[in-house]
Amino acid sequence: MQKIIDLSDYPHLEPVIERRELQEIPDQYLSSDKAVKVLGWKPMYTLEEGLSQTLEWYREFFSEFPDAVA
Repeated sequence: MQKIIDLSDYPHLEPVIERRELQEIPDQYLSSDKAVKVLGWKPMYTLEEGLSQTLEWYREFFSEFPDAVA
């Protein structure tokens, strides 16, 4: 989560985690190791590149709807 905040236009923001969903898995840890070993998969982008592109997409998308973002 901190990487997203650091790459955003608002690096001073602090996340609010309310944990209201009772049926949600509290912590998840994902790994692509098996896909690398079994399938020979490799990512096309680094985490930072992917997050930067995603943030840019959202900036462009919401620029079309200025009233949607407070």
